[in-house]
Amino acid sequence: MSGFDGNGTFILPYNWQTDKANGIKIRADRMDGQDQAIADGLTDCVTRDGQSPATANLPMGGFKHTGVALASARTEYLRASQAQDNDLTYFTTAGTIDAYTLTPAPAITPPYTGGLSFLIKIHATSTSTTPTLSVSGGTVATIVNGDLSALNAGDLVAGGQYRVSWEASAGKWLLPNKAQANVWGLTSGGFYNTSFAATTANAVYTVYPPTAGMYVGLNNSSVSAGKFLMLVYVGPYPLYVYGTINGVAGTVSFTQRQTIPLSCTTTDGWV
Repeated sequence: MSGFDGNGTFILPYNWQTDKANGIKIRADRMDGQDQAIADGLTDCVTRDGQSPATANLPMGGFKHTGVALASARTEYLRASQAQDNDLTYFTTAGTIDAYTLTPAPAITPPYTGGLSFLIKIHATSTSTTPTLSVSGGTVATIVNGDLSALNAGDLVAGGQYRVSWEASAGKWLLPNKAQANVWGLTSGGFYNTSFAATTANAVYTVYPPTAGMYVGLNNSSVSAGKFLMLVYVGPYPLYVYGTINGVAGTVSFTQRQTIPLSCTTTDGWV
């Protein structure tokens, strides 16, 4: 029998003072019961050296575990500094050019869970449209855009930091520079013209021109006044937007990593 009452209070089964008052002598059976209760109570305790692990959830009562070591296995709980410093999700790649490897600690055992994400620092600029990444010596999978389209050679730059996430259904690592919806994929070369109908306005498009000298054509003739369009430009080259902008027909240049909000009017085109 255990000496704990279920609320963490240890209670001896016998009280010698009470026994004396009641004329009860110390007997072997009562002493054995007393000793067994103490032994059971000690067995129910979690030892400081880990000999006896917990056998149920341990409520902390609003208190903390302090002075904990860094987690080194996936079954260990995380120290706050590891989360703040991204110790488990930020790593520099290794391997050869276009065949990148990542060695997180603790290791990730395939199959990877969909949405598994890392912030990686590229050690060597990519030279192909199909660079690959292998994590913890597992599956060698292609790195692609968020819409599953191929990268361009040189998209991954040495020293650059990129967020990649695992798309389990495709078996590929995704870069978020193109979203999986409302993506305006520019084709190579020259002038890319499109007419925004009322059904395609009021939307956000990620723009990633694959080559330098790309133009985007805006046409407000088929769009109702008051409609808006937002271009999120993430490409490495200047982007030229052509159309009637602020009442003037012409071309406006935008640089990398700009968000371009546009609204359609009947008199001044896009403003």
